[in-house]
Amino acid sequence: MPGSDFDRASIKVLDLFCGGGGLSEGFLQAGYDVVAGVDVNEDFLATYEHNHEDALAIQADLSTVGPEEFFEEYPVDPDEIDVVIGGPPCKGFSIAGHRDPDDERNYLVGNFIDFVEYVRPAAFVMENVPGIKSMEGGDTLRAILEGFERAGYEKPAYETLNAADYGVPQNRRRVIFQGRRDGSIPTYPERTHGPSKQATLTGKQLEPYVTVEDALLERGSEDCSGEERAIDDLPNHEKTNHSAEMVERISEVDPGESLYESYGDSWRRLPRDEPSITIKENHNAPFVHPVEDRVGTVRECAILQSFPDDYVFQGPKSTQLKVVGNAVPPGLSKAIAETLAEDLAEMERSVVADAE
Repeated sequence: MPGSDFDRASIKVLDLFCGGGGLSEGFLQAGYDVVAGVDVNEDFLATYEHNHEDALAIQADLSTVGPEEFFEEYPVDPDEIDVVIGGPPCKGFSIAGHRDPDDERNYLVGNFIDFVEYVRPAAFVMENVPGIKSMEGGDTLRAILEGFERAGYEKPAYETLNAADYGVPQNRRRVIFQGRRDGSIPTYPERTHGPSKQATLTGKQLEPYVTVEDALLERGSEDCSGEERAIDDLPNHEKTNHSAEMVERISEVDPGESLYESYGDSWRRLPRDEPSITIKENHNAPFVHPVEDRVGTVRECAILQSFPDDYVFQGPKSTQLKVVGNAVPPGLSKAIAETLAEDLAEMERSVVADAE
């Protein structure tokens, strides 16, 4: 833990199963020191390394490399890590999939717990899909919570958060598991946005949801010189060159409807006046643009995921879409990190008070 003069920049974070770095990006924006991101996928790590030059990008298969071996092999000191974060691959848990309890990817959650037990950080944050709560009749959820308790975290908690509630222009629900080493109950961020200007239980006013219209059609951002940058000026904005026949077919798709009924969210035209559907890779067809007759670009997906304009995705377009679609929205991650910082500061005050 940092010293008595609490400083977020002194909080060292290790990101496991980091992917392209959405979770790390939110913690960096909140002022933390992310020391390393770990992932098995070399293509995903290329994006992580490009955008997080001050963090180590470590390629390692955490399903086969245990924590003791990992810290012997790589230049990361477990004694210096204050927070462990991560999103173990969870397709086996997904409602959209089969939620197969034998899917080997499910055991990666256990690997995450092993690292938490070994490092003994002041806090951990683990992200997963909502389907994990109901898998095997709730037995999986109970096993996860018991695992964190055995790892030394007496009151592990979980809540399902929607990224749209924190200013991200996208409905994306994720379960966030947290624990505090001192046994205190983790705090979760209060929502800041809602369907309209409405009062919360505390009497605070919520900002209206950031809509597709706000994000893609009316947006304008200023670069360091103060010049406005249109989306067309940003990297990773290569538009798909559809055939004339496909353009005509797409033109007939109404907002909220899909070109193919059997494809679910793929090829679905985004309504303008609400946050987008959950951004997924969807085999290079994440969604249909709200007004243009084409599928969305990598950059448009990144905007709806709340990545900054200067976040550049590496590799072929198909890989870029997977990186963006699998990521935790940095806007959601930052909200979690901001609240965690308050908990860490309170933990530090308690330590100082007990020492006096």
